[in-house]
Parts: sequence; structure tokens; C-alpha cells
Amino acid sequence: AVLWLLGRIREAGAWDAAGFAYAALSGLSLALLRGNDAAGLAAILFLFAVVWSTDIFAYFVGRSVGGPKLAPAISPGKTRSGAVGGAVGGVV
Repeated sequence: AVLWLLGRIREAGAWDAAGFAYAALSGLSLALLRGNDAAGLAAILFLFAVVWSTDIFAYFVGRSVGGPKLAPAISPGKTRSGAVGGAVGGVV
């Protein structure tokens, strides 16, 4: 509600307020996950490591193996092999 009100005062669009809310919620969730202990830091580092490894594995497996496109209308560069490689990379 506050973001909507600020958007009306600035005459900004609803997308600005929604984008700010999305970014704020992401930052808040990381701050709550972090807490004040070492376990929170380890959880955040683990989260980032899983996301990064998923992206890296998906990119390299998709480039090297190739194959049919996953969803050409949405993202023409994504392949099925890259999706499987990303899933394996995230698990590893």
C-alpha cells in the first residue's frame, strides 16, 4: 500500500512499485535467512553456490551437447540438455 501511494505521488507506474517491492522482499528474505549466526551465512553461501552451479552447468552442457530447444518462443537459446545439465549441476 505504501509503495502504491508513493507511486501515485511520483506519478510512477505500477511496474516501478512492483519492482521495488520485489527487490525489497528478496533483500529482506536474505537478511532474515542470514540472521546473526554462522549457520545463516552458510545457508546463504550454499544457496548462491547452488544457483551459480546450476547456471554454469546448464550453459556448458547446453553448449557442448546441444539438442532440441526447451521453449523457443520464450528463450530461444535454452536446450533440453542444458536443463538436465543444470539440474545435475544443482544437485552436485
